[in-house]
Amino acid sequence: MKHKETLKKNSIEWQPLKMPIFLFLVGLMMAVSMVFASREQDIQSQHAFKRTEMQLNDLQKRNEESQKNLAIVKTAYPKYEQLKKFNFFDHEKMSLNWVSWLKTLQEEIKISELTYEFGTQQPLVLPIFDKKTNNGVDFFISEIKLTLQILHSEDLFHLIQGLKKYNTLPLFSLKSCEIKRKYPASFAWQQHLGKPLLETVCTLQWYSAKLKPLENNK
Repeated sequence: MKHKETLKKNSIEWQPLKMPIFLFLVGLMMAVSMVFASREQDIQSQHAFKRTEMQLNDLQKRNEESQKNLAIVKTAYPKYEQLKKFNFFDHEKMSLNWVSWLKTLQEEIKISELTYEFGTQQPLVLPIFDKKTNNGVDFFISEIKLTLQILHSEDLFHLIQGLKKYNTLPLFSLKSCEIKRKYPASFAWQQHLGKPLLETVCTLQWYSAKLKPLENNK
């Protein structure tokens, strides 16, 4: 007769396993913490990269804008200095220039009589500028009425050419000119050499500008 053998379940001894389980849990927590920390660092790195990229783009745009402004300054500043030299921004000084030029040319061409009359400045609206845009400059147009007593029509031509020589930019234009005889065609001008035979009335237009105060340019 066979004896039945019974298997007994042995109880688990936890005492030796406490330390390995504890170390496992600690390691697991550290691993999880490292994963979260790595992810957070990666997110921060991405944000930092985006900020750096935006800053670089901003610097690049500023640099491009600076280069454009520098190119404008290099091109425009010499023109500004030239205009300033001709008193383009000073109406009163420019008027004195016109008087000096006319008197000098009257002597050079030997014009017997030359009178001039300055009109008032009138605002000039240029289509290239938007009326709503503050450009920092106001433009004006003025007229000079010239009345000349001359011997030949070439004297008038020499006068206009002389004004262009002095005003080399030039900043004026000839609006109108009327020439008429002072005497009838039968006048014996050979007996009156040097006597002016023609009366000329011309209107010149010249241009000027005023720089607006800095507080108005904001």
